[in-house]
Amino acid sequence: MPNAGVRAVAERALSDPKWVAEYRANPDAALAAFDLTSEERAALKRQDAGRLQELGIGVDERITKGMQLN
Repeated sequence: MPNAGVRAVAERALSDPKWVAEYRANPDAALAAFDLTSEERAALKRQDAGRLQELGIGVDERITKGMQLN
């Protein structure tokens, strides 16, 4: 079952453009409010949907693309 923290990040990324802008400016600060493992945090910061899948977390690719820093 996916981590509740990752699900919360996914929901926030899809519904809150202001938070996504904050994430792009400072991913560590934006993710600090969520209960994430260090592996989940790293995979989210890298926008690594494949690694999140390996961790057993189904993350819609729209989320990682929407959070891209570039």
